[in-house]
Amino acid sequence: MRPSLLAVLLACAPALASATLFKWVDEQGRVHYSDRPPLQAPQQGVSELDRQGRVKREAESAAQQRAREADEAARRAAEAQVREAARRDRALLESYRGPADVERERDRRLAENRVALQGLLAEREALAAKSAGDAALAAIDARIARQRAEAARIRARADADIQRLRLLHGEAP
Repeated sequence: MRPSLLAVLLACAPALASATLFKWVDEQGRVHYSDRPPLQAPQQGVSELDRQGRVKREAESAAQQRAREADEAARRAAEAQVREAARRDRALLESYRGPADVERERDRRLAENRVALQGLLAEREALAAKSAGDAALAAIDARIARQRAEAARIRARADADIQRLRLLHGEAP
């Protein structure tokens, strides 16, 4: 071999060694091999092969690809839920020494809520005494309902935090 030919072969060797091959079956059932994937994806999908002809990535149809992507999305969502639960557990452990701390915080927030609710109820009585219109009474009634719903959320969140904190401390729920 001449030195120039050898140099060309050596220069091309890395590209040839790392080249990827593609295999697919067309609509007529014929198997095709190429160094480039087909322009239009066949129904059965395209397999990716290494230089030795071993399958690197299996062929998958469009439906299989959608199912795989949906599975991956579900897996990522589940992982995100696990991370969020771990973050919430850390926050609980860092914020409260025990259930009594959660109960004190709940009672403080409920007391604030009660004061706000009493103010709204007094405002409603004043509006009713002035014979305010139905729209004004409906608006204050909606604010009262939101305040009561917030009290229920405070209680539910505190109960859930107490149960989780007991589990994290190894206590019976």
